[in-house]
Amino acid sequence: MDIIRFKDTKITKWSGGETFEILIYPLHSQFNSADYNLRISVATVNLEQTTFTSLPGVNRILTVLEGSLTLVHEGHHSSKLAPYEQDRFQGDWKTNSTGIVRDFNVMWKIGEASVEHLSLAKGQSQSIRIDKRFCVIFLANGQVRFDDKEIEKNDAIYFEDEVTIQANIHSELIIVTYQN
Repeated sequence: MDIIRFKDTKITKWSGGETFEILIYPLHSQFNSADYNLRISVATVNLEQTTFTSLPGVNRILTVLEGSLTLVHEGHHSSKLAPYEQDRFQGDWKTNSTGIVRDFNVMWKIGEASVEHLSLAKGQSQSIRIDKRFCVIFLANGQVRFDDKEIEKNDAIYFEDEVTIQANIHSELIIVTYQN
């Protein structure tokens, strides 16, 4: 099990904000080289309207963390997302967005990924066991404890079996499971 501290994430600027790379798999892959199977990131969208970069061959799940976002996938579907709501789409779809947000992104090329939101009240515990290749838990808000460690807002943990998390304060978690 590894802790991924937000302060250690790779930051990339784009025309509408910043992207913070939480995890790329295989480890040491490069997003710009497109040699990854999975990428998990947090992004800020600071423009009211943007057009997503086309990413052929990439599956995507986007979850809003703060703000609200309308996504229009030309020829496919539209969705209006509030915090912790998600949309699943293909990276090569022409996608336009409206809204200033902070969002959580999962992109993968092979295998299957899923994203779930979990809210824990202060003192509440939850065991998370996976039967996939691995799991990443991103702490969108709050503070949690597992084993003898703590993580704060924007930190994440990466594990391959089971973990029990206890919320020190009300906490919002995003759980990503991946199987290649």
